[in-house]
Amino acid sequence: MKSTIKIILLLLITASFTISCQKSGAELAPVFSAKLNGTERLMKSKKAVVNKGITIIAASEVTKNQHSMIIITIRGAEKGEFKQEYDYVTGVSVAKASCTYKIISRKSTKEPQFYISYEGIVEISDIDFSKKQISGSYKFDLKAIPNSKKQQVLKGDFVNLPFK
Repeated sequence: MKSTIKIILLLLITASFTISCQKSGAELAPVFSAKLNGTERLMKSKKAVVNKGITIIAASEVTKNQHSMIIITIRGAEKGEFKQEYDYVTGVSVAKASCTYKIISRKSTKEPQFYISYEGIVEISDIDFSKKQISGSYKFDLKAIPNSKKQQVLKGDFVNLPFK
């Protein structure tokens, strides 16, 4: 009889601990991080849209002297990797994923203001259609337009971004 009571108590304690852990699992706030040539930035997600198999994520950062915007476009709306590859022979970009980066700066007018990706990858690690949230990571090699000699590496993560 005593061993039965002990087993029941042990089961109740285990069940209550498991339920309390699941309830306390607070969701993370939406985050969009960007690291441009090693400089870390937390940007505000402007908009994320998942529509007809296309995913678009837009984020921006406004400082005293500069406004920056990143737009990532993905031809897909499911978990997995989406690559962009540039064929240097034909000059054609095969894009399942692409990225543009625009800088409007009051400091310097000599620096390029618009960058476009030629090679990169986006990995959607989680997409929840009931909560309308998307998470993943990205890394793109960007080149300045019109001066393609200026190159940037842009990488980061997006976590629990709400989408429409």
